[in-house]
Amino acid sequence: MYPMFNLKLQVTDLCRLCKEAAETPLHLICSCPALMHKRSTVLGKHIMQPEDAKFLPARKVLLFLKATNACWEI
Repeated sequence: MYPMFNLKLQVTDLCRLCKEAAETPLHLICSCPALMHKRSTVLGKHIMQPEDAKFLPARKVLLFLKATNACWEI
């Protein structure tokens, strides 16, 4: 997923869900507060460290992104 801001499809790089940080794949998977419940349900943690995200099975990441409808531009 390439951030919409970099594609010039958004005026700001702020996360469209929480508006607190830059919207990056790492932010969505690890720390976006708007996705905390779904992250906990699908990935098993409310907040995830970037090091932990590296070892997530691709299947779980795809399930999480699908559950959050975060695949806007994929």
